[in-house]
Amino acid sequence: LHNVLIRPAIMQTIYPTFALFALALLAVLSKPNDWKRFAALGGLTAFSFYLYPYLWMITFSTVGLLVLGALYKRDWPMLKKLVVMGVGIVIVCIPQIWVTISLFADEAARQLNDRIGLVETHRVLPLTVLNNKYTILAVVGLAMLHLKKKLNSGEEVVLLLGTALLISAFSNVITGKEMHFHNHFWRIAMLISVIGIPVFLQRLRTKGVMQIVAGVCLAGLLLTTVNRVAIRMGAFAYLKRGEGSRIEHREIQSYSEVYDFFVSEGIEDAVIHINESMGRYIPLYTKNYVYYFDAARLNTISDEELLERFLVHHVDVVDRDFLGERISSYAGIKPIHEAAYERAYGNNVQPIDMLGGDAFLDDVLQKHRAIDAAYDNTLRKRQVNYAVIDTKATKNVRLPTSKKEVYSSERFKIYKL
Repeated sequence: LHNVLIRPAIMQTIYPTFALFALALLAVLSKPNDWKRFAALGGLTAFSFYLYPYLWMITFSTVGLLVLGALYKRDWPMLKKLVVMGVGIVIVCIPQIWVTISLFADEAARQLNDRIGLVETHRVLPLTVLNNKYTILAVVGLAMLHLKKKLNSGEEVVLLLGTALLISAFSNVITGKEMHFHNHFWRIAMLISVIGIPVFLQRLRTKGVMQIVAGVCLAGLLLTTVNRVAIRMGAFAYLKRGEGSRIEHREIQSYSEVYDFFVSEGIEDAVIHINESMGRYIPLYTKNYVYYFDAARLNTISDEELLERFLVHHVDVVDRDFLGERISSYAGIKPIHEAAYERAYGNNVQPIDMLGGDAFLDDVLQKHRAIDAAYDNTLRKRQVNYAVIDTKATKNVRLPTSKKEVYSSERFKIYKL
């Protein structure tokens, strides 16, 4: 799974934590009288709440399934330990619970959630079912095996984790809240598939129908694992490979003279009007800011201001088609996901329709005309200090009429506004 682990911000921490959680769960199921094992399971469950929403949804659902199982079996000693563990988890999670509540009460956080892709729906996206088909196969297979013979601890682990993942992936049926459920849970399901391979492999020693069930499940998990980590490895990777990566690196290096100018001149806390490819590295290599970054989901300003900055940044190319194509740059992922749901259920709509269609476009184009007519004043209102032009770029920002060239090379020109 190295092609997924290569993304440091997510799976380099999620997979190890989830693997440790699975081991702690196995330890509890193997020896349910050991308080230390419950302490480890509770600690990892609480830790997951601080780490990754899609992970804690699975770990908390798993603990919930353990509680339901103990109730069904009338296993009071097990239930007692789970209740004590649950109280401990809640106490440890109180700070993060408080932060989460405060974020949902904050208007800026609400807008950011929308841009990231929060959709309010009780419907399940068919792609979510498709992407989790092998987890469904494993859960159904283990349920069938359980009809013939009691599951061992390893099988119970896969059954609990798989069931918890499916509950989480389809939880919007009850909650009415969905955000990228079609792919985030699928990433974690990859690890469940790997864990499930030896579990079903040892079941091949059984005879009859149960051997066939185990064989089908094993074949499915082997197929998806080999496909994801070998055959179609590049399709699941986060970084470009080979020559594409080298070309991108050389392009970034070519921007160094621009960054060096701001550093050598001691320019700090300035707002710079610059194209996206160079601008994304301005805050990293200098102590300055960019006027606009071309991804709505990474902006925390108001919807109105974000749209204005988008229109200023692309002032020379804005039209109806451009607004439809670049919707994620000013409105985020939500309308794209909403349209995907509508199309999945037979409604032929486009993302722009989720914002109001032609009426929305007319309103935005009217704002664009006003910005076009008062371009210089709009930049001054946002206290833009510098503009950078890349003569080799296919797209540059428009320069205001009031400017002074302060740096020039064969490729780059920098202006003070």
